[in-house]
Amino acid sequence: MEHRIETFITNTRNDMTSSPFKWAGIAAGASMVLGLVGRYLRHRMHRPQIIYVD
Repeated sequence: MEHRIETFITNTRNDMTSSPFKWAGIAAGASMVLGLVGRYLRHRMHRPQIIYVD
């Protein structure tokens, strides 16, 4: 099990150094998604409530 973890870490480290643009794209996409979710939740929080007046 420990050998698998070391292999995974080594492979990930090698992949990050060999293709940095891929990882930059993943980071940019993740930050864009988080920003859109935050905007949606903020907009949803300030939605006017329905008030019935008799």
